Amino acid sequence: ENPKITDIKIVGSAPLSADQVRAIMKTKPGQVLNTATLNQDIEAIQELYKDKKYIAYVTEEIGVDPQTGLLTVPILVHRVESVEITGNKKTRSYVFIREMKTQPGSILNLDTLNEDIRKIYNLDILEDIKPYQFNPGSEVGLVKISIPVVEKKTGQVSLGLGYSSRQRLVGQARLSETNFKGKAQGMNLLWEQGTTQATGGSGSYEAGFFEPWIDKRHTSLN
Repeated sequence: ENPKITDIKIVGSAPLSADQVRAIMKTKPGQVLNTATLNQDIEAIQELYKDKKYIAYVTEEIGVDPQTGLLTVPILVHRVESVEITGNKKTRSYVFIREMKTQPGSILNLDTLNEDIRKIYNLDILEDIKPYQFNPGSEVGLVKISIPVVEKKTGQVSLGLGYSSRQRLVGQARLSETNFKGKAQGMNLLWEQGTTQATGGSGSYEAGFFEPWIDKRHTSLN
């Protein structure tokens, strides 16, 4: 006869609580162990994590202590070992990684990772982001994430010539860069020159600079 279950111990369930896992199990304390029901519980637990966009599974160490009747359910939730940005030639990798909540040591969540990808694209310094790739880590339960990116040209130079009744001929030159030194910093320079009959010409100059990160709270300076 199979042993009678006296209690159920959930191990490694974080970020979900042990109570959340026990709640979906049909196997309960006081019952005689039924392997068919336990196999259904294993599938239900793994489906629970999948629905919440985690990668997890119940390990083979699951079992009942025949002496005490304690059922131990070990769960292995995958964590991030490393995040690597590939394909970037100008932009420094930390510019992308600092935008992400998915960091080495964190629990891997696909919804969070997809939101991180959106934030990276919104930096407006990339032409495209290829599908990310998962590679096995240095040990079971660890994942290495590779994110291939395609950079776009971020510098612009424009020249213009116009006419106004006040300044007569007006010339303008503008230089802008949205990924200065590969740090996602913005820089722009503007020069404008007009001609008038009275003074022989008037000029104006403008310079701007944008720093997206000046502290760990993501404070920006413009």
